Amino acid sequence: MIDHTKKIESFKKKLRIIKARVSSGNIDNFTNVSEFLEEDSSIKFEDISELVNEHLTNLEQLFKQYFPEDIRVNYEWIEQPFAIDIMTVNMSTDIENQLIELSCDNKLKQMFCETSLEIFWAHLCTGNYAELATKAISILLIFPSTYLCEKAFSTMANFKTSKRNRLETEDDLRIALSQIEPRWNLLCENTQGQSSH
Repeated sequence: MIDHTKKIESFKKKLRIIKARVSSGNIDNFTNVSEFLEEDSSIKFEDISELVNEHLTNLEQLFKQYFPEDIRVNYEWIEQPFAIDIMTVNMSTDIENQLIELSCDNKLKQMFCETSLEIFWAHLCTGNYAELATKAISILLIFPSTYLCEKAFSTMANFKTSKRNRLETEDDLRIALSQIEPRWNLLCENTQGQSSH
């Protein structure tokens, strides 16, 4: 989510710059239009500049409508836990205290520089910063959680075909979706073989 937000915000900034360039007559960002105008001398950029400007304005308004503000502002502490101003963070006192302690830990600062955000926060799930790390991970893993729901639904749809529509899928789904490898040896040892009659 944070990476996608960065891309959206950078596109919004680029859009403002492109709009300012077009207003001053610079169309370097539109290579196809530039080539077309060079080939056809009967059309001048001044003739279409108003149309291009209107299009860019509409695009900018749509982006503001769909993405009203930079949501990273609320989650800067996840991206920069060692550089954040604690006074700008709005969390419970316990979590703020954990963030303060974390920001002073040089070993973790070194680890933060060497690993990805996800690995860093996952490492902190056990220990003194568990509550803070859990909050960070719940924000970082928004999209993967919907992926897991879709994966479960697809698996269930594969189990419940027209010929197996009364099948109880709870146990089968648990096995199919689990990331844990079954201990086959233990399962086989605890199973009694069919005795002869």
